[in-house]
Amino acid sequence: MRNTLFVLVLLSAVLVSSCNNTYIEGKIVDGFGKPVPEATVNVEGTDFVSQTNGKGHYRITYVPGDVHVVVSKEGFANSSFTTSILKEMRVDAGPTILYEIPPAEEVFLMHKGRYVELRKGVLHSSKQDVSDSWHYREQYVYSVTYNPEDITAIQKTEEDVV
Repeated sequence: MRNTLFVLVLLSAVLVSSCNNTYIEGKIVDGFGKPVPEATVNVEGTDFVSQTNGKGHYRITYVPGDVHVVVSKEGFANSSFTTSILKEMRVDAGPTILYEIPPAEEVFLMHKGRYVELRKGVLHSSKQDVSDSWHYREQYVYSVTYNPEDITAIQKTEEDVV
């Protein structure tokens, strides 16, 4: 009787451990390459959810099939990717970038791990038709006009810190 019970417990443990061999893992970083802790990683349309650790790493167990993964964190723009998981497969999603939402609706320069406001920057946008005979497409073009003194001020600030 003891041997039968032992075999059943052992068999159950093997079955449970084999069910957890299918997962997606990766790292969430910001636009500057720094880890994003406590970001939520979710397989869309399911209850499969994970959170990143202090180094931005996550692992989310899932069943085989096509999945759409959504990454989110308050103060950041959401990011997502789609992948296919085969039977008992580990998917290394690699790094996923979350871009922090700037603190105001102004023009910013990304400089040495932070946003720097271009005080007199002006954002220009235009739409261009880039259709060909088979496809209709529009392309948006963005450009920024800024005060060169802002860039000089950033460089001086960096020199003062060193």
